[in-house]
Amino acid sequence: MAVILRRICFKYTKCLVLSVLIAFFIQILIALSFIPSINDNLLKRNGYVSFSRQDVGEVSARKNYYGYSDDEDFPVNNKLSKPGTLLRLEELDFKPICEIKSREAISAIHRAKTQNCKQQIVNITCLIQGSNFYPKTLPNNCPHEGKTYGKYLGCYVDEKKMRLLSGFYGNYASTNSHENCLYICVQAGFPYAGVQYGSECFCGDTAPPISAKLADDLCDMKCPANPSKMCGGYFTMNIFETGLTKFLSRVPESINVNGESVKIVFLLTLNGRALRQVHRLINSLYRTNHYFYIHIDKRQDYLHRKLIVLEKKFTNIRLAKKRFSTIWGGASLLKMLLESMKDFIELNWKWDFVINLSESDFPIKSLEDLEKFLAANKGLNFVKSHGREVQRFIKKQGLDKTFIECETHMWRVGERKLPSGIVIDGGSDWIALSPPFVSYVVGKKDELLSGLSIIFKHTLLPAESFFHTVLRNSHFCNTYVDNNLHVTNWKRKLGCKCQYKHVVDWCGCSPNDFRTEDWPRIQNTQDRQLFFARKFEPIINQEIINRVEQFIGYNDHYLLNNLEGYWQSLYNVDDLTASSDDTLLTHAESIARHNAKILTAEDCVIDPDVIVEINSYTHADIYKGNLILHKALIKPNHVIMLETWYKPKKHLELNFENRYADYIKIRKSDYCFKKFHIQMLKEQTMI
Repeated sequence: MAVILRRICFKYTKCLVLSVLIAFFIQILIALSFIPSINDNLLKRNGYVSFSRQDVGEVSARKNYYGYSDDEDFPVNNKLSKPGTLLRLEELDFKPICEIKSREAISAIHRAKTQNCKQQIVNITCLIQGSNFYPKTLPNNCPHEGKTYGKYLGCYVDEKKMRLLSGFYGNYASTNSHENCLYICVQAGFPYAGVQYGSECFCGDTAPPISAKLADDLCDMKCPANPSKMCGGYFTMNIFETGLTKFLSRVPESINVNGESVKIVFLLTLNGRALRQVHRLINSLYRTNHYFYIHIDKRQDYLHRKLIVLEKKFTNIRLAKKRFSTIWGGASLLKMLLESMKDFIELNWKWDFVINLSESDFPIKSLEDLEKFLAANKGLNFVKSHGREVQRFIKKQGLDKTFIECETHMWRVGERKLPSGIVIDGGSDWIALSPPFVSYVVGKKDELLSGLSIIFKHTLLPAESFFHTVLRNSHFCNTYVDNNLHVTNWKRKLGCKCQYKHVVDWCGCSPNDFRTEDWPRIQNTQDRQLFFARKFEPIINQEIINRVEQFIGYNDHYLLNNLEGYWQSLYNVDDLTASSDDTLLTHAESIARHNAKILTAEDCVIDPDVIVEINSYTHADIYKGNLILHKALIKPNHVIMLETWYKPKKHLELNFENRYADYIKIRKSDYCFKKFHIQMLKEQTMI
């Protein structure tokens, strides 16, 4: 009776408030429409044009219409006719197979440089517009006994301070329905979905109590997207089963009671030129009973050339024959991981886990500790989940967008709807997987894998979600451990600067390098099931790596004469993919000639020849200059090798908080910028 009286009072109160608001806004509308202002058309008569509406396309490749910072920031549903939304057919050497309607796709086609990439974007966009490209629904093969998708449980009374379903809440004024709410709750992995007050959707893990059940006619508000169905009422909720059971990740064992051994494949995915650090990483993990499968970015021939010799020396080290040009967030990252896993499975190695690492990772516990832990948890799969609302994760991660990778760039081409029926999960792309699961994902594709392969081929950061989503929706769901064995140095204010805009139509974040001041964070992992940390870069801070080695049991540092020194290659004469910017080489040649003049004055006549290698040198984490290894002629046809050391005498520190700092522009980089110094070099030579 109390519920009925409360509902009647609410309805009359709502009608009164709506009447007052309607009358108020009608008066304002009349005033604006019929009462002229003394300043009407004044801006037009004076010829004023808003700067935000000016066409600055001739100044920047990224346009600035209607106050948006670039053409990717327009709201997708904006129906106003905007400049630049028509495809410029005259720029194409092919005829599109359909009319491109997506503004984002048109923008990507215009910005792509090659006709091949433009055509690839056109073809995929046309397939998507045909509504048959992505699967509409996919099966969830995780066992969920006793649960039925869409089973109606009844109408229940809800309380504001004690919600029946407290896992998720969303308000969908125009799209709420039984089906839409079930879609959202299944996506988030909840067993129960509920609709209330017409537009509200709730998800939860706990079944509603029988004592809260009401008559169905008390849930009497129509669904906005389907008026023939009721979507709850005022503090009354229609509740349904999603067909899922409550998900609980496995808790790993900490003690190996059986005393079993374990064999690990360390899948190293390497980029850059930090050869010495790669050797240091391999040395810290090397045992004859483990394996190393190394993928080196296709563009990094220096690193590949230096590491290929390891194959001849060690039977348990292999380099990938098929190499990919991997970019931040690119679909090629997932393709590279899957191809690498498929390749080392064919090598018939006997292994229990595969762990992927980069040159920026380093162990923070001894290898023996890692072996004991993994030996106690064979058959489990270690991944790290995002730990937030799934709908928020989907938006932040761009999973509801289509991306196409070409020209080593991820182009955003439009919105998409993820398939129904499956749980969406994701987080970190650093993983530790078991042989049965790896064999499943690289083997013959079933309906689930086939559908997910299409989706993640056109997904930003696919490796951060693919393995998680496959685990949650396959028969391996009971092997899921919410731990990727890593601790990552996240400092969001420093790492989230949209620094990858040159390779992806999205703003992303990157973890920061561990420095000496971050040492307490590593110490705090001692009693936790964490075995690796990232990111470490010795060219930025090597002292922290030295400390970590001592922390995990290295006791031979006193034998190393140059423990605090670090060299990193900047140039090598055998490089096949040298940078198009030859400033560094030109500068080195100038230094070599200047050094020859100094030696000539001291009666040592040399003729500088080919620059063989340039290394950056730091000592105790202080930049000490560059080392130039070059050939020189001292007599006709007599060649010697010289190494010239030059270091900065002065340097200029830039204050990026100054308003003039915007005039300094970083043109392009394949890597993150950790420091940016303009150095005025004056050479000091040593032979």
